[in-house]
Amino acid sequence: MTKQKVKTKYNIINNMSDLKERDLTVNNAIKVNDNEYIVVLSAYELGEAFENEDIVYLSTTQRGTKIIRGQEKPISSEKNIKEMIELMQQDALAISFITLGIPENKLEYSNGNLKIKSQQFIIDGYHRVSSCYKLFQYYNITQDDDLFMTLCSTKFTILIGEYSEEKAKNIFSQYSKSLKLSKSRVESFNSRESSNRIVSKLNKS
Repeated sequence: MTKQKVKTKYNIINNMSDLKERDLTVNNAIKVNDNEYIVVLSAYELGEAFENEDIVYLSTTQRGTKIIRGQEKPISSEKNIKEMIELMQQDALAISFITLGIPENKLEYSNGNLKIKSQQFIIDGYHRVSSCYKLFQYYNITQDDDLFMTLCSTKFTILIGEYSEEKAKNIFSQYSKSLKLSKSRVESFNSRESSNRIVSKLNKS
């Protein structure tokens, strides 16, 4: 990947009432509940959607924001985003659900076509969306064919639902209650990290 830096934007919105109208259509959507639908999007499509501000970071339904050098940024882990980018390039990223919210009465569904009439806000998956966006930015600079193939071949299952702000907060809270593993336990599931740790111990012995 190129070492050239790109200017990152964060699409931060601090009030649900500030979400802007959109006129988007996603095909091949599956209705799972009265107000929830599943679609499949590529990393390229997610990166492009974030670039176009069709997907935003609604701070009241996330971990919040912090001010760094005078700029408001989401509370997140750059290390995790970097690791996801590397895994994506190695075709090794474990794919999981990304959950997006949209205000009530802003979705229309008909025969597999989902019409989206508002900006979507991330409930679960900010780091994954950010990794897609950064790779998308790098591709726009480098026009690298391999990077383009990676962006197009990496697919994510997206749950899009109509939620009130309170409902979105409750969903995020449930997702955030997952049991955390110790660092050594995480490494034991990761063959590369585990090997590095063993080699390090041997070198010190």
